Amino acid sequence: LVKLASKLAPAAEFQSGDAQDLPFADNSFDALVCGYGILHVPDPERTLREMYRVLRPGGCVALSSWDIETPNTGLGLIYGAVRTHANLNVPLPHGPDVFQFSTRDKMRSALTEIRFTNVDAIQFPQNWRVKSGKQLLDAVHEGTVRTRAVLAAQTGEAIAKIIASLEQPFTGMRACDG
Repeated sequence: LVKLASKLAPAAEFQSGDAQDLPFADNSFDALVCGYGILHVPDPERTLREMYRVLRPGGCVALSSWDIETPNTGLGLIYGAVRTHANLNVPLPHGPDVFQFSTRDKMRSALTEIRFTNVDAIQFPQNWRVKSGKQLLDAVHEGTVRTRAVLAAQTGEAIAKIIASLEQPFTGMRACDG
């Protein structure tokens, strides 16, 4: 990611590091952004404390997480189909609950507990342009870690059932251009 970011924004400075032990002095940043990263650290609370530590007083932090409050979201559709048709008793890579921050109340609570102030959590649309349940499943398979492990452990028959159940919601979700 650092290599890609450096290529896309050559004037910016990027470095690899441990989000749970940020290599920066206290009060170093005016703003922090964590796009879906909080879902992938072993100790999310420790990471939030580190973010708080390096943020200047009055600074802003923005985090994103998957939403489970809105019906028919991409991951919601996937997890519904997986719960119905898959064997969930499979070994998974270590990691926190992917839905740990997935409601506005959970996100607000987590940030407030760390002592962030003026906390708000909002939902915002993220529209995925996929044409089928299979394409949605492929996107999640390629773009996730723990869900990928669940999917990789399934039989061909289970995957076929998951795909078939994902096709149904697409009937009412077509955009004007298909």
